[in-house]
Amino acid sequence: MNYNDLPTTFKTRSGEQAPASRGVRAIFNSLNNLLATAEGSLPGNPAYGCSLEKFLFEPIDPLQQKLISEQVRYSISRFEKRITIMNIVVTDDPEYNRILIQLYFRILDSVDNEEHDYIFKLTR
Repeated sequence: MNYNDLPTTFKTRSGEQAPASRGVRAIFNSLNNLLATAEGSLPGNPAYGCSLEKFLFEPIDPLQQKLISEQVRYSISRFEKRITIMNIVVTDDPEYNRILIQLYFRILDSVDNEEHDYIFKLTR
């Protein structure tokens, strides 16, 4: 099944129809879920997740940036098959006590071959 074949709406708990995420928005939602989930926290799929929490209280130096980047790349390669990563930039944002992970990617089934960027904010 291609992600374009998914329904355009879904039924909420209250019985109303809500629009389903599609295209880039659906991928952003998927990336957010993947990066925010700790490995082992989903009983039905213990391998799912990225386990970025282990980096929260470490000093962000070039080695930590590389480790975070590799962890993100590995998790995305396993669980988000709709995209190809072009670049990952990890920066420390001490003013807001967080780590910013910026992904540059292309959608594999896209005809426009446009590069997208997504920012994940890992708060300490």
